[in-house]
Amino acid sequence: MKKVFLILMFGCIPLLAQNFAGIRIYINPGHGGNDPANDRYIPLTGFWESEGNLTKGLYLRSLLENAGAVVFISRTQNRDVDDLPLSQISADANANNVDYFHSIHSNGLNGNASVNYPLMLFRGYDDEPVFPEAKAMGEIMWNKLNAPNGQWTYWPYSWVNNRGDWSFYPQWGDKVGLGVLRGLTMPGTLSEGSFHDYLPNSWRLMNMDYRQHEAVEIFRAFTEFYDLDPMPTGILAGIVRDNTKEVTYSYSYNSGLPNDKKLAINNTRVTLLPGGKIYTGDFENNGFYLFDSLAPGDYQVVVEAGAYKTDTAYATVTANQTAFANLFPVEDPDRAPEIYTTDPADQAQRVVTHMPVTIRFSQPMDPLPTGQAFTLTPPADGALSWQDDDQTLTFTPADTFSVSTTYQVRIDTGAVSRNGINLAEPFLFTFTTDTDHVRPKIISYSPAADIDSVIIDAVIIIRFDTEMRPAETQAAFTIDPPVNGVFSWDETNTVMTFDPGENLSRKTWYTVTLATGASNMRGVGLSEPFSFMFVTRQRNEVRLLRSFPPDNSEDISTRLEFVLDFDAPINATTVISALALYDGSGSFVPLRGHDVFNNRVSCLSRVTLKNNQLYHLFIYKSLKDTLNLPLIDTTEVTFHTVSSEYAGTVIEDFEFLGDWQNPASDDSSTGIDPQGTSLSLSPVYKISGSYSARMQYKFSGDENGIVRLFNAVGFPVNADSGSVFGLWIFGDYSHNLIEFNYTGGSPDGGFSRTDTIDWAGWKLEKFSLPGEGLIFNAITVRQIPGSDMSGDLYFDDAQYDLVSDVKQTAPDASGPVSFQLSQNYPNPFNPATRITYTLPSASQVKLIVYNILGQEVSRLVDAPVSAGRHKIIWDAGGMPSGIYFYRLEAGNYQRTRKMILLR
Repeated sequence: MKKVFLILMFGCIPLLAQNFAGIRIYINPGHGGNDPANDRYIPLTGFWESEGNLTKGLYLRSLLENAGAVVFISRTQNRDVDDLPLSQISADANANNVDYFHSIHSNGLNGNASVNYPLMLFRGYDDEPVFPEAKAMGEIMWNKLNAPNGQWTYWPYSWVNNRGDWSFYPQWGDKVGLGVLRGLTMPGTLSEGSFHDYLPNSWRLMNMDYRQHEAVEIFRAFTEFYDLDPMPTGILAGIVRDNTKEVTYSYSYNSGLPNDKKLAINNTRVTLLPGGKIYTGDFENNGFYLFDSLAPGDYQVVVEAGAYKTDTAYATVTANQTAFANLFPVEDPDRAPEIYTTDPADQAQRVVTHMPVTIRFSQPMDPLPTGQAFTLTPPADGALSWQDDDQTLTFTPADTFSVSTTYQVRIDTGAVSRNGINLAEPFLFTFTTDTDHVRPKIISYSPAADIDSVIIDAVIIIRFDTEMRPAETQAAFTIDPPVNGVFSWDETNTVMTFDPGENLSRKTWYTVTLATGASNMRGVGLSEPFSFMFVTRQRNEVRLLRSFPPDNSEDISTRLEFVLDFDAPINATTVISALALYDGSGSFVPLRGHDVFNNRVSCLSRVTLKNNQLYHLFIYKSLKDTLNLPLIDTTEVTFHTVSSEYAGTVIEDFEFLGDWQNPASDDSSTGIDPQGTSLSLSPVYKISGSYSARMQYKFSGDENGIVRLFNAVGFPVNADSGSVFGLWIFGDYSHNLIEFNYTGGSPDGGFSRTDTIDWAGWKLEKFSLPGEGLIFNAITVRQIPGSDMSGDLYFDDAQYDLVSDVKQTAPDASGPVSFQLSQNYPNPFNPATRITYTLPSASQVKLIVYNILGQEVSRLVDAPVSAGRHKIIWDAGGMPSGIYFYRLEAGNYQRTRKMILLR
């Protein structure tokens, strides 16, 4: 019934004579989305403030637009996403340069009238408004909204009416006030136009025409504020109550409106004379009726209400005002039931073939005999049902009525009321069905036709405009080339999903077709076959191409930078949660500085790693590229840090640049871009002290570029031949060559040491000196074809006579000597973990994961496996937290271990 009232409300918006041309108004229907955290709900009545505010706002918008105003509104639907931040609403009003802003609300606080009540608010103090026009409008609007006082609305404190928000909310601090008014650059008000947890008023708010009336009063306020012609028509409204009965629900305070204690009568039929307009009341316990757009004059209203005698009231309607005529019919237990309305109406044409037939009686009926009094000619299969306290009878066809057919509905005098009174005479009406059925339509599908390439594990989703019959619709589905798969439906049977049992073929065109056998719940199929096409991608996932450190690498610096190169540009928002570092004991090591540049991801450890330690970097499948394609599988990079640290005699700490020359101006630097090549001190990355030297470089061509960092004075190395020299270098993983140049010494007067920049982060580059009397004076980067065209290096603490503080331990090179299943790592884990096992000889292997009930949840290995040490990653994405077991069967060897997944 609520939907019917909504249609009625917006179907009777009058064309108005007022001229709002050139006036720009912003409407904010407060709250949104039926969200208990930011909405107000009255359980007894079913009223949501967000819904009430929205319907008032939409009707007000229509009134203003019909009068020529330019109207903006902050929301037109009631979803969480439409509940915009208050600052965004005010910014939108400012951006649209509106003349006036109004926010529509209703008020309530646990039924406590001494704490909360309807009111008007403007920005400023009570006597010092920021915009005087807003206070003036507040006074006008208060008088309009308060005009029905003593009739059927509830404004208990008329002396507290129009307030400045700074005065009304002093606890918020001076000049804070309402957020929605705070940022406005134009006058604005907020109306708490009704008291929704005053239960009699809450029931009235469930009537759409009652909400409409508040919108009309706000519109009247705008016409007065802008000094426009008043509305030439008026409104007649009132409430129908039983003067001998009181409401059965309780409410905690006295409104001062004594009639609100009287029981409102549902399902009334009010006739307006002259004119003969009929208003049929709802079943929302309010008894409300309303006739709008009435010419000024004298009227009478006649009410018929179930087992009540007819009652009449008189009223004079005045232009631009609302007249009230309350009605109090007296019970008549001998009154025969009547039929108030039918849907379809009598002699209706082109009726939808699946439309239910609804008959609304004047009073509660006895369902069994009344149902037996119902006949339909020609007959049609269907079912009868009752609603609204046995006052509304509905016949729902099993499938559909026949097309282009006239049906007669008859209720004979065997229909009897709950009071035992029969229908006075048979009631008949006819309707004629449409020339065709309303057929289901496909409103969306994916992969969509304008997507030229989709991933191979895509599912096919088809959304219909109505509930479908799954079996018939699935039978009408084909895909070419053929693919086996599984169908599923949403709870409304309007969305069908086809999930292929295996990945689709790469770079292949597929055609999906639904034949006309795809049927809705009435057995009506599509009007014609429906087809769409899509093509799958060649690339469907992200792959890790290389990493620093490489997997299973040794002697990695404890101050490294992690660098990961993928085969596609990476979505930066997926990186942080996709990377996790653990040490050899399974402890988590935090990372920082996650950086994404196209295909490359880099980050650092928040702490210096430990020497001689095994580490594991996990890259989870949650990592995605910019096309939202996922990593092909969770990947593990294992590395071992250097066994010891070295210390020596520092000859250059790079705290000052001193005699180091800018490489961009060095004659030995060739094939470079001078604008991208420079030398500077940097406090960002350093080994000791306050600075390191930073050399940025950029080559201008594809090969043979040279960048030379030269010091004309140099640094004498006072060390014997064979002394170990070292220089800390923050590598850029460019894979270009780096040289360390020396002069002096013997036998040839100098030498160079060359290495590939295949690391990232700090590394102590060290080597033995070939002689004595050397002077360290240059660092050179030579371009290698296919390597990076640019880079960024840092240098710190050049030193000699390096001495290790720990003896390096040689790794154990022996092979596996027995079957072994190691404890998974890390454990507990989320979302992935590594399982390692060793085989002394080639074996048939099964590695299976079970849940705590002993049910198999993942078969990781079921194949012949060669001898050696093997590892496999189990990604438990989608699995619930809890205890799991993994079991290895290899030859005669069997072993089970426990692991814990913690979300």
